[in-house]
Amino acid sequence: MAKIAFLGDSITKGTDYGGVSFTDTFAFLVGTHLGYAPGEIVNAGVSANTTVAMAARFHNDIVSSGAVVCGVMGMFNDIDQGVTVQIYSNALRSIAIQAADANIKCIFLSPPIWRADEAGHIKYREYVYAMERVAAEVGCPFIDSYRNYAFNYLCSTASFLTWYAPNDLMHQSKAGHLELASIMIRVCFAKYWEPLPVVNSPDVPVSPLPVNPLVLAIADYLIGGQVSTALAAIQSERYKFS
Repeated sequence: MAKIAFLGDSITKGTDYGGVSFTDTFAFLVGTHLGYAPGEIVNAGVSANTTVAMAARFHNDIVSSGAVVCGVMGMFNDIDQGVTVQIYSNALRSIAIQAADANIKCIFLSPPIWRADEAGHIKYREYVYAMERVAAEVGCPFIDSYRNYAFNYLCSTASFLTWYAPNDLMHQSKAGHLELASIMIRVCFAKYWEPLPVVNSPDVPVSPLPVNPLVLAIADYLIGGQVSTALAAIQSERYKFS
């Protein structure tokens, strides 16, 4: 049974904030929109996880789940826990490589905005750009929720604020998860979520190698413990090639 997975932190997990249930999360909403049954949607969000930690558990949580597609959202815990842009980028590369090795389609997802001061936004922008660069480098699709949120904030601050759990600058309400899902399932991103083609090794018929009597005689000689009868057979065949 093919599955879709979402690898991330508490934003992906979703259920620790604002009364959000599993079926309210963007992971569930995207998965069901794409035609996956509830049991085929893997929410591998772990609170406080860095992208480095996600890379370390990718095999156990994603590959082992049977997922054929995986959305990856991680960033803020890396920033909060002092993970450098370079290490963060390397973790994304590791995830992409592991996904490719397992024939899993990997989509990078930037998180929604962490509402902060100007200095914070400038810092977060470095990590958004890093995800964008790595996505281009490794050939993974990239859906940028962060910039979409920034644009929507400019259009309607009142609506924007309803997307966050009460008194929370980062985690999403039910409305926020719905907004994230609506970004990810836009028609322009439809092909991003298509699984990779199944790679089958073609059965190539093996033609038997021509075996002449000399080869057989040598094999008999070696297998038979170098007995005189085998040695005589070898000598007899060798004379034919002299």
